[in-house]
Amino acid sequence: MHINAPCPAGWQYAPAETVAMAKSAVETGAFILFEIEDGQFRLTGRSLMLAENDKRPPISDFLEPQGRFGKLDDDALTRIQERVNQRWQKAVERHKADE
Repeated sequence: MHINAPCPAGWQYAPAETVAMAKSAVETGAFILFEIEDGQFRLTGRSLMLAENDKRPPISDFLEPQGRFGKLDDDALTRIQERVNQRWQKAVERHKADE
C-alpha cells in the first residue's frame, strides 16, 4: 500500500492546507489513485474521473505552495511536468488495457 501523507513541517505549507495539498497531489497527477486486484490495474476515484477528461491542472499548482520547492525554476518545472505527464499517460493506458 502506498499512501500520500502531506507533512506541513517538511513540505513547508500552512497546516490548514493539508486537505487541499492532498487533493492537489491527485488533481495534478502527482499522486495517482489506483488499485490492482487479481493482477488487473484500474484507476479509481478522482484519478478515474480525470482520466476521462484529462483536465489536470499543472504540477506547479501542487509544488509552488510548498516552501521546499521554492527554488525550482521554469526549466525544472517543465521537466517535472513532463515526467508527471509520462507517468499519467502510462497509468491511463494500463487502465484501458486492463478494462
